[in-house]
Amino acid sequence: MTAHAQSTSFYPLTFTPAFESTNKGQLKLMNTADGMEHTFSLVGVGEKPLALEHLVLHCTANQRKTVSIRVPNVTNQRLQYHVSSDLPIITGAKTISVLSLQEETFDVALLSRRRGDYSGALCFVADGKPFIEVDSDGDEVGGPAPPPTPDLEGYTVWYSLEVHVLPAPCIASIPVSCAYRSATEVDIPITNPGSSELTLQVALQGDELHGANELVVSPSSTEQYRLTYQPLSVGIKSGSVIFFSEKVGEFWYDLQLDGMTAEPVTLSPMQCELGRSSTQTVSLANPTGDPLLLEIQSPNTHNYSLNTKSPLVVPPKSTEDVLLSFTPSALGRDRHVAEIVFVSEKLGTLSYNVSGSGLMPRREEPLLQICAALGLTGTTVIPFTNPADLSVMATVRLTAESDASSWSLLLKTASDIALSPHSTLYIPINFKPSVMKAERGRCSVEICCANGEAWDAVDGAPVYKLHFHYPIDGIPEYTLPCTLKKQPKVVCVANSRVEEVFEAPLCAAEPGEEAFSYRLELASAASAADLESCVALELLKQTTCDDDDDKTPLLLTFNILFTPKGTFSHDVELVVTASGGAVWRFPVCFQATDPSFDDVIDIEAAGLGQTSIVKFSLTSQSNEPARFRAYFEGLKDTGVFSVTPVTGQLAPSGSTFHVAFKPRMYGKGYEARLIIEARNDRWMYKVRGVIPDYKPPKAQSAYKHLRSSACIR
Repeated sequence: MTAHAQSTSFYPLTFTPAFESTNKGQLKLMNTADGMEHTFSLVGVGEKPLALEHLVLHCTANQRKTVSIRVPNVTNQRLQYHVSSDLPIITGAKTISVLSLQEETFDVALLSRRRGDYSGALCFVADGKPFIEVDSDGDEVGGPAPPPTPDLEGYTVWYSLEVHVLPAPCIASIPVSCAYRSATEVDIPITNPGSSELTLQVALQGDELHGANELVVSPSSTEQYRLTYQPLSVGIKSGSVIFFSEKVGEFWYDLQLDGMTAEPVTLSPMQCELGRSSTQTVSLANPTGDPLLLEIQSPNTHNYSLNTKSPLVVPPKSTEDVLLSFTPSALGRDRHVAEIVFVSEKLGTLSYNVSGSGLMPRREEPLLQICAALGLTGTTVIPFTNPADLSVMATVRLTAESDASSWSLLLKTASDIALSPHSTLYIPINFKPSVMKAERGRCSVEICCANGEAWDAVDGAPVYKLHFHYPIDGIPEYTLPCTLKKQPKVVCVANSRVEEVFEAPLCAAEPGEEAFSYRLELASAASAADLESCVALELLKQTTCDDDDDKTPLLLTFNILFTPKGTFSHDVELVVTASGGAVWRFPVCFQATDPSFDDVIDIEAAGLGQTSIVKFSLTSQSNEPARFRAYFEGLKDTGVFSVTPVTGQLAPSGSTFHVAFKPRMYGKGYEARLIIEARNDRWMYKVRGVIPDYKPPKAQSAYKHLRSSACIR
C-alpha cells in the first residue's frame, strides 16, 4: 500500500471467524523507504454465529412433507454434524457428514397433528472428531485416522425456521342460519371407532359461536357436540369448529353462518287517559365493537314519539335506553297500533310492534297557581289541546270553592267552541283577591264530537262527553310599598358578625291566622352562593298591633344573624306564608363592606426593575389544615406585586407567604390589597411599595480653572 505524506491512510483488514472463538495475531507494515517496521497486535472475537438463513416452510396438518436443507462446511477438514431442533414437528437423521469446503443436503420431515404457526431453529453442531470411513467389513479406509481437532469442536451452522401448518380439508360444510336477537343450536356427531376413550379439545372460530371446549367420546360410540349460534349482525359469515387430540390429530367442520333480519319484538301494551301521555323504555343493544348508527322510522307520530333524534348512535359494546311516549287520540285501542323501526347496515331492520289503549279522562290536571297583589288582578292562561283525531265542540266552565267574585273567565264565548283535531284553545283566567286568603278555583273543559257521535261505550253505555279539570290556586300577595317605609338594610363588615331585629307587619291578615312559614327568596345564583352560608333567620315572636287605618295586623319579629366572609350587596325578599296560603313579601338588602386591614406591609424597593421580598406567617384557626387561596385586589399594574404560594394547605403550625415587589418606574406610588381566604377565615393586608428617592447625577466641567482675563477669539 502507499501512504501519502502528511495524510492518514487506511489498510483494509478482514476478520472472518469460522466458529465461536478468540483469535490473536499481528499485523506488520514495513516502510520500504527507510526499513522502519510498524507492528499492530490484533484480537479477533468470533461471536455466536448468525443464522445461515431464515427458512419459511409450509405444510398441511396430518400430512408429512419432506424438505431438503443445504449444510455447508467451510473448514479444511471433513466434519460430522449432530443435528438438533427445538421444534417437535421436525424429524430427520441425527448426524450428517460434510466434506471439507463442500456442502450436503439434509432432508427433514415436517409432520404436525394440528394447524398453527411455529418458529424455532435447526442446528448442525460439529463434534471436532475426525471422520473415519470404514469398508463393508468394518476396517478403516485410507490409513490411520488423523488426530482430533479440538478447535473445531462446537463449530455450528444453524437456520431459523418459520413453519406455517395449514388446516387439512374440512370433514363437511354445515350451513347455519338464525335471526339476529335469537339463537339456534347445531349438533355435530363425533364417532370413536377405537377401543379406548377419546378426549377431544374443541376450538370455535367465530365470535358468534358458543360451546364446550372439550368432548369425551366413549369407545365404539358416537357423541353429539352441541354448539350455539347467536348472530351479532346480519349477513353471511364463515366459522369453524375444530377438534383435536394427540391420538387422531386435528379434524374440523366448516360453518356457513347466515345472520338474518331480527324478528319483530312486541312491546308491552300501553294505556293512558285521553289528553295525557305514558312512557316505556326500549333498550337497543350494540354487541359490535364499532359505533352503531340507527335510522328511526315511526309512521304514527301522532300517538308515539321517542326522546331522541334520528340517527341514533349507540356506543360499542353498550346498550342505549330510548323512552317511548304514548299519547292516545281516541278511546280504546283500535287506532293506536304502530310499528317503530330502527334501520342499521350491520344489524339490518329492528322492528318493534306497539299498541296502546285510550282511557277515559278521570284525573285532574296538575295544580296551577295565580299570584296577585291584594286588590289587583293576576292572570294565567290554560292551553287546552284537542287530543282527538276529529273535530270537537268545547264548553268551558269556571267555578270557585268559596268566593266566586274573585275569579273571572276572559272568553267571548264559553260554549260551543269548535276545535279542529289537535288544535289548541287558550283559556285566560283572572284572579283578583279582596282578602289575604288563598282561593281554590276549577276550570272544566267539556268536549263532544262535532258530528254528534259517541266516543265509546263504557260498561255498555255510550259516552258522548269527556271532561277535563284544571285546579287553580289563587294566592294573594302583599308587598310592603317602598314609598311607605325605607327598604331595610343589614350592613356588616366582612369577617365579622351582626345581629339585627326585623319587624314584618302582616297587613290585612285574616283573623285567626296563627301558623306561618318564612324563607329568604334569593334572586340569583350569585346571591345564593354568598348568603346561604352566612345568614340565619329566626322568628322571635308574633304580636298584634294597631296601624294608622285602625286595622289589627299581625306583627312578626325576626332576629337576623349576618356573618359575611367577603364583600357584596344583594337585594332579597323575606317571604312569609300563612297557613291559609296568603303571602307577604318584605324587601331586604344585605350588604357586606370592606373590613379594616389586618396589617400593613411596606416593601422597600431594592432598585428599579429589581425584586424585593417580604415574608410572613399565618396559622390555621382550627386543629386541621385548611385549604387557602391568596390573590391581589385593586392591582392596576400586573407584575409589580406577586404572592407565593397562591394555593395550598394552611397548617396549624403556620405557613409562610412571600410577597414580592418589583417597581418599573420612579415617581409613582404602588399599592394593592392582598387577600388570603381559607375555609372559614379571611385576611386582608394593605401592601405598599416604597420607592427610593431619585437623585439626579451631578456633573463637573472639564475646564475647572479659567482665568477671568482669558479672552477667546
